[in-house]
Amino acid sequence: MHGDTLKLFTNTGYTYLWLGQNYFYSTLQNPYILNVNPSYSGQYDVIVSDTNNCQAIGSVYITVNPLPVPAIGSNSPVCPGDTLKLTSSGGVGYFWFGPFLFSSTVQNPAIPNITSWNSGTYIVSVSDTTGCSASTSVNVIINPAPNVTCTSNSPVCDGDYITLSGSGGVSYLWTGPNSFTSNQSSFIINAASLNAVYII
Repeated sequence: MHGDTLKLFTNTGYTYLWLGQNYFYSTLQNPYILNVNPSYSGQYDVIVSDTNNCQAIGSVYITVNPLPVPAIGSNSPVCPGDTLKLTSSGGVGYFWFGPFLFSSTVQNPAIPNITSWNSGTYIVSVSDTTGCSASTSVNVIINPAPNVTCTSNSPVCDGDYITLSGSGGVSYLWTGPNSFTSNQSSFIINAASLNAVYII
């Protein structure tokens, strides 16, 4: 296959002349070619002479299969707690490995509830129907969660006003009693009611 060493053999003779693809030429009995690719596919002939200078020709047809061309992707960057989705194509068999001892033989694996430990380089080895394989990688970024702080003037008396303030992000969604919602970072609620709990 692509990238392998092609080894040629003959077991009789006194002198040898090999001829083949890409102007290959050798007088060795059992020559070899390093790091072959599909352009080396084709017929190889060997002319064998004995001690009487009689000659015979032998031929062999060589096929060098191409490597698969893997494609890889992800939904990175993602946030802690999200599901990391990895995608790949280009073959019939897949083997993934990555950070935090991750491994999978699924073509498009998903990792739920991720943390910062899941960030880093993910590699997939893709194999085709001939058994040839090739690898590629993708870098995954897990964005840190915002460091949220909330303040209020609690405790207050029934009917007083409540001041709420949040920080640490660029957008906000508050929820509270009586279907209360707000997308402001800070605000005032007049006429507080008992047991009011507000969540950002």
